[in-house]
Amino acid sequence: MLDTLNFSDGVIKKLCMFKDVTIKGELYSTEFRQHFKTDGSVCSLKETSDGKFDLQIDGVSHVNWFRRKKEEFMKTFGLPTKKTKQRY
Repeated sequence: MLDTLNFSDGVIKKLCMFKDVTIKGELYSTEFRQHFKTDGSVCSLKETSDGKFDLQIDGVSHVNWFRRKKEEFMKTFGLPTKKTKQRY
């Protein structure tokens, strides 16, 4: 997954040492097949209570971060999001 996000070896090494890394540029979501711009998001690798590791962006799971970015993108163009489903 870290390769999909286009992280350099240096960024991956810092994350594996549990250091926060600030990212500027674009991050790619495989879920949405779309790049999302970021201007200083903080990425970190955190161990969960069940012993697994979660990549976090700006303090939330990367999955939730990308979903929030997708909603922001949709709202920018006035398109409905899952939270604002239109009723007919």
